[in-house]
Amino acid sequence: SQGTCATDLRVINSSVAVENGGVIPSPSEFYEAYKADDEMARVDFFICIHPAAMCEVYAPLKRGMLVYATTRFDLGRLHDAAALQAWVDNLRAIGRSRDGLVVANNLYDAAYIEYF
Repeated sequence: SQGTCATDLRVINSSVAVENGGVIPSPSEFYEAYKADDEMARVDFFICIHPAAMCEVYAPLKRGMLVYATTRFDLGRLHDAAALQAWVDNLRAIGRSRDGLVVANNLYDAAYIEYF
């Protein structure tokens, strides 16, 4: 990607938000692209910041996750009710897992997450 140190990006790149209107790629697409990747095999933990829903993409790789909602946790999943509900369910599962953590940037966003 231009202006970053990233190389060999197969699914997520700097143009994803622009070209796809902010719609996050599917977890299966990401998994298929990286399931046999040597560099990805060394990853222990994913940190998802903006949009926080990006953690769904990494879920099939079965690694620890930190979801850090710097602004509304539902960004990237507002395009349809089913996608939002699936993200809420996945966020709850991440928060309950022994290797998952969900945090918010401020009290408003913490309450927003808790509301759902």
